[in-house]
Amino acid sequence: MLPDFATMCQARLGEPTDPNVASGVRHHHRADAAFHRLRAFLDLYREGERLLGAAGAARGPARGGAHVAVELFLDGALVRDPAIAEIYLEALAAGAPRHGTVELDGWEALHGRLVSRGVPHGYRDPALVAEITAHILSRRPLLACSPDDERALDRALPRLAGQVSAAVPSILDQLRQRLPP
Repeated sequence: MLPDFATMCQARLGEPTDPNVASGVRHHHRADAAFHRLRAFLDLYREGERLLGAAGAARGPARGGAHVAVELFLDGALVRDPAIAEIYLEALAAGAPRHGTVELDGWEALHGRLVSRGVPHGYRDPALVAEITAHILSRRPLLACSPDDERALDRALPRLAGQVSAAVPSILDQLRQRLPP
């Protein structure tokens, strides 16, 4: 999860010097690349973009919002599994490694927020996902949401949430095929 934590801190992740950390980062990047090429993800992304556009979102926020919302809804669906929720909490408890070039500015503040929130069950709630999505996109000028875009998120995300939840088995099957143990 270290690459995601770095992104959340708006930090660049250097090459880890610890071999275990480096291996984990390489695995994360392989899994992320495979996930973003999955037909199930691409179908959900396109549907999210379509729903957001139909609800009145501009092109940039519709594209960015679809991507972010699909991933958040997927995380919310995955943590229904107690084993996955426990792994998430263990990753938070482990914290960020402090080896070599892995030093995340802003980590302490992010870590405190994530620990206080616990397992992100709220990522199944379309209203919360709309709020988080708008916040994430606000950092990117071409994707930042106007008030109209935020209303489009509120209108479109309930339908997208159900579609992501229904697609979880397919996504996991496709990932298992692309990422053998």
